[in-house]
Amino acid sequence: ARVVVEAGAARVPDPVHGRAGWIAPAVVYGVVPRNFDPPGFAGVAARLDDLRDLGVSALWLSPITGTPNGSFGYEVTDYFDTNPAYGAMAEFRDLVAQAHARGLKVLLDVVPNHTSDQHPYVRDALAHGAASAYRDVYDRDDDGEPTHYFDWTHLPNLNYDHPEVRRFMLEAMVHWVRDGGIE
Repeated sequence: ARVVVEAGAARVPDPVHGRAGWIAPAVVYGVVPRNFDPPGFAGVAARLDDLRDLGVSALWLSPITGTPNGSFGYEVTDYFDTNPAYGAMAEFRDLVAQAHARGLKVLLDVVPNHTSDQHPYVRDALAHGAASAYRDVYDRDDDGEPTHYFDWTHLPNLNYDHPEVRRFMLEAMVHWVRDGGIE
């Protein structure tokens, strides 16, 4: 999904008519920050000139948000901060600024469908059951049990019928645009 922030308000543009002009000719390079040397944002920043010289016009970063140690990034525990193994938020902002200075776009692979089973909302729901304010932010089957992404029990699906989920995810997306420097 593409979200545009104008005058402080987020909106989803028409995907057919509102496409950004840079997309059609773009050369997008998939970046997994942990695979760079050194790993993380500093390693990616050190290679920006090389990537630009290869004709890359956009970087597509694999998930960079907080996750349990050793995970690949799709097990989100914190939608508002970076994975410490990649660097701090200031280092991420610096990477984005350096990429933009070279004319490179930066795209984020965001995980809005599910969270980690270690996410604070899950932990609260497990600890407090039906009394938890977060119990219903997760999708449930007819028996009231959480559903999971591809039946992976460590990835409970979010319930987008719940207004808190929609508010929370929109707030997270705006955060990366506003505070992360993503355009």
